[in-house]
Amino acid sequence: MSRCLPFPPPNYVKNGLGGQKLLQQLELRRKKTEFAKKKEEEKRKEEKEKKWKEKREKKRSHDDDDDKKKKRKEEKREKKRSNAEDDDKKKKKKKVENREKNMPHDDDDKKKKKKRKEEKREKKMSHNKKMSTTQEEENDIRNKKGKKHDVPLSTYSVEDDESKEYKKLIENWVPLPPQMVPIDLENEEWLSKKNDSKGKPETSDPTQHVSTSSNIADIKQGIQPLAYYLPHVDVYALPYVLPF
Repeated sequence: MSRCLPFPPPNYVKNGLGGQKLLQQLELRRKKTEFAKKKEEEKRKEEKEKKWKEKREKKRSHDDDDDKKKKRKEEKREKKRSNAEDDDKKKKKKKVENREKNMPHDDDDKKKKKKRKEEKREKKMSHNKKMSTTQEEENDIRNKKGKKHDVPLSTYSVEDDESKEYKKLIENWVPLPPQMVPIDLENEEWLSKKNDSKGKPETSDPTQHVSTSSNIADIKQGIQPLAYYLPHVDVYALPYVLPF
């Protein structure tokens, strides 16, 4: 009998056992081995799970420790800041107190003087406002009544006289009507000349374009500059020509 075979060769009976009993024993062994394998696998899984859980708990605990450390650091920083701020406030208060102690008592007197000056200024301003309002009211009343106040001679200036003369000569100048037009055209014959078809100048009587009812002698005796009417041009012309 070889040792490699898991079961005895055929037609072999051990100690009077039959074939069925042999098969039953073999099945029991196989089942036991399978059960043992399953248990081992389950144990392995449980161990893996335990290890994973332990690692997880360790990480959590480590994270919690880190968070706690961070919180502690932040609390320490906040305490330092608050302490520094309190120290600064205390220092400022001490400085102010020292200044107040070292300041002389003349400050109160200076403040009182300033207040008095301000009160005086306010009184002056109010008085001036009242005076200005009363003067304006008086002027309005005088204007309504039509009163005229005499102006001293010293207020008149040379410019006023010149402006008056300018108004008399130029602004208030009015031309005479067309009937009073001068006809003294001895030196202005060129105004009434015309050219022939040959290009020779022809003279024409300027009196044809002027009304015959005008009195030349009376017009010559006038002082103001006068204009005469040119009906063929429909223009009043002065006795001079502008160069152009």
